[in-house]
Amino acid sequence: PKAVAPTPDPLFNRDLAAAKLKAYRAAGGPAKLALAYPDDDPQAKAACERVKADVDAAAADFALDLEPLPPAEFYRAVVEQH
Repeated sequence: PKAVAPTPDPLFNRDLAAAKLKAYRAAGGPAKLALAYPDDDPQAKAACERVKADVDAAAADFALDLEPLPPAEFYRAVVEQH
């Protein structure tokens, strides 16, 4: 018989995220970042809006700007620039 798998770790740990953001800011990280997504993908837009809402709720001193890009530009930004 197969062993029962342990409960998986949660995908998000608010306390850990807040601590990492605080350390990032203390190390001189900018107070604003852009989150790019392909402008022709409504699911990507919805996911990015959810991430932005979570960040806005968790960190008053940090801003996340959404940046919709045409698919070719998004590909270039993700694959070629980063």
